[in-house]
Order: sequence, then C-alpha cells, then structure tokens
Amino acid sequence: MSLFKKIYLWGFDSKLYTGLYFMIFMIYIGGIKYFSTSTTSIELSTMLEVWIVCIIISFSQTIFLNNYFDSKEDIELFKCLMWIIGSLIVILIVSIYGKWFEKTWTYAVFTTLVLLSLSSVLLGLIFDAEYSTTKLNKSLKKYKKH
Repeated sequence: MSLFKKIYLWGFDSKLYTGLYFMIFMIYIGGIKYFSTSTTSIELSTMLEVWIVCIIISFSQTIFLNNYFDSKEDIELFKCLMWIIGSLIVILIVSIYGKWFEKTWTYAVFTTLVLLSLSSVLLGLIFDAEYSTTKLNKSLKKYKKH
C-alpha cells in the first residue's frame, strides 16, 4: 500500500472521523456563542451557505466518480485528491466572503474543514450505496446465466 493511500485511509476518511469532527464543531460553536464577551463571529446564514457549497462539491465528486472510474482503488485515490482540492476551494470562498470570521484565520480554516468533512459523508454514503448496488447487480446477472 502506498504512503499516499495510507495517509488517506488514516486521516481523510470522513466516515471514521465524522463523530469526532461534529463533536468538536458543536463545542466550538457553543464556546463562541456562550463564552464570547464580544459580538459573535459566526453568522448562521453564512455557515449554511458554506455548507451548501460543500454539499455541491460532494455531489459533483460523486457524479464524476461514477462516470469515469472503474476500480475502487482509483476512486479512493481520486476522492482523497478532491477532498484536499475541495477544502482549498471552500477556504478560498470563505476568505473572500469575509464577513463570517472577524478574529483569526484559525476559525475560518477549522470550521470550513469540519463542514466539508461532514458534507463529504454524503459522498461516502452515496458512493458506497451505488457501488454495492452495482456489484450486487453484476453478481445477480452472473447467477442468472448459470
């Protein structure tokens, strides 16, 4: 197994780390909302807009993967690359949008990565379901021929 794939399986498989990310995200939002003395740096409407962008990225990945790749190994590698590229795109969108964070870059980068990881769960669930269904259909066709 290549080093790149090991890194992907360890760190970028959103289905393994979603619970942890979500818990950290909730603590983070709660901490800013209830313990901040100044005005809150998070606006719900902007958070939802960024999340919608993340979901669009995830769905476009799914469509692209299903149309252009055959083996699961190629798809896993491509998912890793798209996750990294998608993270950079969303961070860029958030930084250009600007009004979401007022204090530091850390808030923007951290929250964006959490939102992207949560939305990439959709990609994982959709892809796994479609891959399993396709595999099952192929098995049934082989069985009917015998």
